[in-house]
Amino acid sequence: MSALRHVLLLVQGALTALVAAEALLLGTVERSPVLLGLAVVAAALALLPVGVAFGLLRRWRFARGAGVAYELLLLVSGYVNATLLRNDDMVSVLVTLALPAVLLWQLRRRDLAYSPGSPERSETAC
Repeated sequence: MSALRHVLLLVQGALTALVAAEALLLGTVERSPVLLGLAVVAAALALLPVGVAFGLLRRWRFARGAGVAYELLLLVSGYVNATLLRNDDMVSVLVTLALPAVLLWQLRRRDLAYSPGSPERSETAC
């Protein structure tokens, strides 16, 4: 399960880097400082999922929280993108809604369900 999580985080970083490269190219061609600034922000955001994957691999405590915050931000922006801006093409929905939802599921804490003080499954079954 953690290997899938790392692969999905790396894919998300690669897709964000693709957006950053597109914004950089367009900003250079158009000579637009706004687009160049957007490319810098997108490049920084492309590094975040890669950093989260590395942090989870190294068992850094803040990595899971940073990943959850980033995925929630993507879910909110994806919802606004799909509903208010009416950008409902399949790639946009997959990248901004489906992938963050799956990664949020992958980033959940698994140790809360079976903590030492909680009863086993067989004890709670009817």
